[in-house]
Amino acid sequence: MSSTRTDPIPHQRQRNPFRLGVFTRLVDEVPPPRRYTRALELLMTADRLGFDTGWVAQHHAGNEGGLPSPLVFLAAAAQYTRRLTLATGIITLALENPVRLAEDAAVLAALSNGRLELGFGTGGGEPAFAIFGVPFEDRQQEYDRAFAVVRDALAGQELTPAGSTLFPPARPLLATVWEATFGVAGAVRAAEHGSGLLLARTAIRPGQNGASQPVAIRKALRRDRVVNADTQDLRPVLNGEPLEIGSIKNVSIPLETVERLRKSIASDSRQAMREALSQLGLESIV
Repeated sequence: MSSTRTDPIPHQRQRNPFRLGVFTRLVDEVPPPRRYTRALELLMTADRLGFDTGWVAQHHAGNEGGLPSPLVFLAAAAQYTRRLTLATGIITLALENPVRLAEDAAVLAALSNGRLELGFGTGGGEPAFAIFGVPFEDRQQEYDRAFAVVRDALAGQELTPAGSTLFPPARPLLATVWEATFGVAGAVRAAEHGSGLLLARTAIRPGQNGASQPVAIRKALRRDRVVNADTQDLRPVLNGEPLEIGSIKNVSIPLETVERLRKSIASDSRQAMREALSQLGLESIV
């Protein structure tokens, strides 16, 4: 990895809902220093090729992934990238001190010129909860409590009766929050919070727990921010037209095709995007 750091470009929130990103759980079977270097190189390459977002997952004790401290890692990534939005997918919010998390996120947002987006979830691994002494069965309750604190802190509300507020101020981060879910209740909750929606590929399938699930989610959604869905029944609306969300496949994408995708996304050209996707054997991409 080059030791040259770059000056980040001030981040401007994109209006185009089509964004091409990369995601890593940092699972390479190499020593941690090399694992983190490889992940940094991935984000640097994505930045250089014009990808929009770099997502990293949080896992504790090396279970299913190798990054327990995503904001620390993304602070390093911010120094080696210029345009790439840096996002967490996800932070297990029930295991975090919410004020401390809001402070770390606020500093990272300042360091990256606003290129941070925050993905939160309840987490799915019982061993991680045991490490932190949090009852696994209380994860939703603890998530709701922590989310409210983080949201209020980012909004600039008083943290103490004496009037202390979050420093540095980070109100713009409120517009970048994502919430992960495995079901309708979580999707409705994200919509009520005004958050973007992160869906597991197996979260909702036709006929699971009743045919009304996709309808309930469609009614709840307030934004066109949905990623990683493995169903054709969930279709947010963009400019009055259904926005197709298809299965994600592991594919090797030629650089020239990546460039075509990037340009079609930037220009919001549906025809150009369809042509690029057809070369990969895909019907849609998120």
